[in-house]
Amino acid sequence: MKALPNGEAWLASVERVGENVRHLSVHRGHNLDVLNSHDPLVDVSTAKQMTFTGTREELRARLTQLEARGATGIIFGTSGYDVERELRAYAEVAGLR
Repeated sequence: MKALPNGEAWLASVERVGENVRHLSVHRGHNLDVLNSHDPLVDVSTAKQMTFTGTREELRARLTQLEARGATGIIFGTSGYDVERELRAYAEVAGLR
């Protein structure tokens, strides 16, 4: 983690949490809430490299690139409370609606 952008600051923020719940604190809000206490430490450029994160235009371009490289399908999982909204948003990005 220390080698990632803001890795040292992220680790320091985790280490401030009590050891008995530290392992839980790093997952608080993941896949449900957009915000958690570590978000300001996330380098968005790294998130975009490691996840399917970006603007609609960026995601459309990535789908086009994947198809050009031979991808024939995408496994899509929602994260959040409004699964229907997530599915509609992905369908729009992917040109399925």
